[in-house]
Amino acid sequence: MDVDHTFSVKNFPTEYSAQSDAVTGKLSGQGRWYLFNDTKDVYSHTLDLEHDQMIYSLDLAQQQNRLVLEWSVGDPDDGFICRFSRTA
Repeated sequence: MDVDHTFSVKNFPTEYSAQSDAVTGKLSGQGRWYLFNDTKDVYSHTLDLEHDQMIYSLDLAQQQNRLVLEWSVGDPDDGFICRFSRTA
């Protein structure tokens, strides 16, 4: 992610099949990112990635005193959670 609100990803999981227990969709490419604050009464902030008119909303979370991004792939009951953190 860059300060000009662009990002690039490689093999970002977008779809999951519980039947085959496998990632069935991946995204590679570039797009734009922005922060989104749901509503005044809800304290849910997301980092939204926009690519080819699709928006992927990653939740901001804290893990072991570090800021991480969480992304749920597939059905929340059957899928899995990916956690992303900054790398050098």
